[in-house]
Amino acid sequence: MGSTSKDSSIDGPGQLSALVAAVAFVDETGALRRASLDDDPQLLAQITCAYGLMGVVVEASLLTRAHTLVRTVMTMHPVPRSAPGARAAAVLSEAREGSDNVFAIMHPLRDTIYVERRWLVPNRTRVPFLITAVNLALLGTPKADCFKRGRPLSALLAPVVSANRHMGLYTDHRRHGFTNSYAPVTAREDRLDFSYFEFDATRLDEVVSGCWELAAEHQRRTGFCPNGFAVYFVKRPGGKLAGSYTGAAGASFMLDPIHSDPEDPRWRAFNEAYALWAVALGANVSLSQTKGLPASPELGGALPASLARERFVTPFFRPFLVDDVAFEKEKSYARPAGDDHPRRAAMLAEYRRLLDQAANEAAAEGGGGGAAAAGGGAVAGEAAVGAPQTPPAAATRPWTPPQAAQTYVGRFLFSLGLAPLWAAASSYLSADSDATASTAPSPSAAAAPSPAAAKA
Repeated sequence: MGSTSKDSSIDGPGQLSALVAAVAFVDETGALRRASLDDDPQLLAQITCAYGLMGVVVEASLLTRAHTLVRTVMTMHPVPRSAPGARAAAVLSEAREGSDNVFAIMHPLRDTIYVERRWLVPNRTRVPFLITAVNLALLGTPKADCFKRGRPLSALLAPVVSANRHMGLYTDHRRHGFTNSYAPVTAREDRLDFSYFEFDATRLDEVVSGCWELAAEHQRRTGFCPNGFAVYFVKRPGGKLAGSYTGAAGASFMLDPIHSDPEDPRWRAFNEAYALWAVALGANVSLSQTKGLPASPELGGALPASLARERFVTPFFRPFLVDDVAFEKEKSYARPAGDDHPRRAAMLAEYRRLLDQAANEAAAEGGGGGAAAAGGGAVAGEAAVGAPQTPPAAATRPWTPPQAAQTYVGRFLFSLGLAPLWAAASSYLSADSDATASTAPSPSAAAAPSPAAAKA
């Protein structure tokens, strides 16, 4: 997947489809077909961006590259959520200067931005083993666990992160064995949920600034804000026909809201509003990873009908199919350097309406948000900026000691290369964790999945 996986990749294109060298798939007639870079590259380009609407892929071959070491320096930057959005944008812009790439998580609820600056390490560089092991144990483990559970990073990590900046973390950022070794997740546990939005890197300052202020306003008026926004950069090789990373060669950054409870109704409402705001500002979306999209190709997610075969078209995808002429027109709106989307005003107006609706619902339920005045103004009783976010009781998901132990022990053993011990620890602690989790029923187990969750 590259030296830092696909997210914030350094060498070569970051998205998975650019690394696909060949596929075998079953088409609409039931025939087994093959396409590769050497044999029918046009068909390969189509199948890798058709969301499965051209056939069922049964085999794929991926390009690989040499194992590369990366030095990562972690920092945490205090930015009050009430601060102008330009301050948050400046943190990311400054981090990109002089770095090979950057990964960050903005935490408006914690008034911080966590940043990883990454550099390729020259070949034959000798890295002290103890430094890498300690760094992975103290920083890699809690960071990875917070991210996979959709939690904001603790402010208690700030002193450790500050110490790390003087020596850096040397790792390959790859998934060992090309797998994710996660324990089984119950309905009561926190787990990462996200919604994908891609922007051209030239719009970093404008979009990040607007997002920071949007998050602050949403929390102030509704009492809810996502646990963070993941920011990562990927190179676009150019030539992709549809979906994410389309358009000319260049660089993209993602600004994905993340949360810990996929079933939280406030999270779903936020996604619906955020999707309209993001598309209005030129975001490209993914029909398989973006939540809250209206079922309209004119509001993001248009897909050329020429890539779909009727046998594989589902009710979810059908509204997004357009002819090739309409698709090229809609695609051109996703990556303008400065031009406005022709429906930008209408989409932003709908975003304001959804925000007002969420604020009124929060006020009616006594959730701490303020009722919306006409035109989006605040009224008496509105929660102050910086007010704590209190989730409903049904959304509380405890983190049991066995789960914590499994996460920390497992990743530390991995950092030492002791995978067999990790397997033994994982098996033992999984059983303990499952027994603990099974003692109480999930308060949200009866909740029906939303259309947004189903399409993800």
